[in-house]
Amino acid sequence: MTKVGWRLLVGALGAAAALSASCASRSLRPAGCSDGVLVLGACVESKLADRYCGKAAHWGVGGCEANPCAVAQVIDVESGACLSSWELAGLDRAVASDETLRCDDDRPPVVDRGKTVCLPIAARCPRGTKPVGGQCERTLRCGPGEVGTKSCQRVATSTGLDVTAWLEAVGARDGDLCGVLALRVGALGLDEVRLKIAITLVFPNHDVSQGFARLTVQGVPSTPQGTSVLVEESFGTLFDLLRAYGGQTRAPVASIQVVCDLRTAGRAHAERQRDGG
Repeated sequence: MTKVGWRLLVGALGAAAALSASCASRSLRPAGCSDGVLVLGACVESKLADRYCGKAAHWGVGGCEANPCAVAQVIDVESGACLSSWELAGLDRAVASDETLRCDDDRPPVVDRGKTVCLPIAARCPRGTKPVGGQCERTLRCGPGEVGTKSCQRVATSTGLDVTAWLEAVGARDGDLCGVLALRVGALGLDEVRLKIAITLVFPNHDVSQGFARLTVQGVPSTPQGTSVLVEESFGTLFDLLRAYGGQTRAPVASIQVVCDLRTAGRAHAERQRDGG
């Protein structure tokens, strides 16, 4: 079992914190977020929205969009770079410089820490999206101060921020926590792993700006090395968005347990590049 505890300081948000302070009260109004972008109900700078999407994606029109790569290229999910067939040949001895790698579903694999990995389409979908008919589509569009899974729920009201409702909704949303970890399963060096993640948020004096998180990560049957770092990075961007709400919380503590089933999807095979590839 791996325990991780850390504080996300106000200064870590930089300009995003200043923006959230200016529009936190406005985020409770139907008018929305005119000075930034709306992510999980919070008004933030586009830079923080991009960090929420991860290295392999970016904030597009109203949500996260996967970074595009050319047909003969694959994306490195750790760096966000598109790798050419020449670079792939240097990583995988089974592929020649005039070949490209494909998975069984004819999608390209990803590269993670120097290894090629095939992933289910659900793992390839960016945060806040899920696979529909072979494409990634946004799951739910909520307004300022709202989050949800099947329906939008207001978590920011005049009585304070309902961090328990926020945490439960974000823990269950497609891609927000488990989805990011599913994209990085190759970094764990396993074809399949189940992670149990216990999350506790603490807000001294009900002050969002003083909040910190405690995580307990347990793998079944064991926790792969480096898992705690990936979990911390994944949840850290979510916690930044929660802190962007500002103000007071209704309760000083909120807890939840999330179970993530992570798996790869077979092995990549080499094939000759198609014309124009």
